[in-house]
Amino acid sequence: MNLNDMGQLHAFLMRYRCIESRPRSRKLRRNESELAGILIEAGAEGLEKMNHFLAGQGLDLIEFTDTDMPGITTGGRVWVLARSPEATPPAFFSIDQVMTRMKLRDDTREIAAVWYLHIWLIHLALLYTHKGRAVSAVSGYLDSAFEEETLIQGVRDHIERVRSIGLDAGAEKRVYEILTDERGTDIAKRVRAFLGLMVDSGLLGCADSGVYEQTLLGAVEISQSFSRTLQHILPDEDALSNIVNLSAPVAEKGEEEEAWPEETE
Repeated sequence: MNLNDMGQLHAFLMRYRCIESRPRSRKLRRNESELAGILIEAGAEGLEKMNHFLAGQGLDLIEFTDTDMPGITTGGRVWVLARSPEATPPAFFSIDQVMTRMKLRDDTREIAAVWYLHIWLIHLALLYTHKGRAVSAVSGYLDSAFEEETLIQGVRDHIERVRSIGLDAGAEKRVYEILTDERGTDIAKRVRAFLGLMVDSGLLGCADSGVYEQTLLGAVEISQSFSRTLQHILPDEDALSNIVNLSAPVAEKGEEEEAWPEETE
């Protein structure tokens, strides 16, 4: 693997965050077959070399085959570009992109952050809690499909729970005001913005019109990062009604928050 090969791999992975030698449910992307061939020919030594290059950017290229991960086409290989759980995410995964796309009208960064975190946690409940799935069950990405309307309704139900709680003091009051100030089609618009972000970041795939599923990359990132960032806040059925108590610090953390959820989990 020479420097030109590494440059092409890097450019492709920055855009798609995944290379498949034999895609299961989509067509090959331009140059994807050639890049997969480079990685296959380079072998373990070449993958290690590429990862030395990526490590300084807080990234890790992980290889899977059909023998060690369900859902991969027979004889196929998949490489996913995951954020290292031990490193600061690179600048091009900046939270600024998330905040910009989550804003409606004249929203502040604080408002966008609160909405993003709440929708993200509810989407995790759909992927894990409602399916009785552990975060370590990476192969569960194969049975993770949910409809857009299911997430929209989940957020609506959550807002009604927040209204029923009622908060009148401290940081929770501000979160309460943000979530209960939604109007008309705001929830649907915010959920669609969130889903668009997740698809563009490679953490969700759009399997059909209005149907989304977790990608292998998304499952890997959640599994790798859970013990470091999520084990105390992954919602179960009862916890969903208390998510309002988890969002207040988001606006204060600013750039320390990771953009592409893990899930941005």
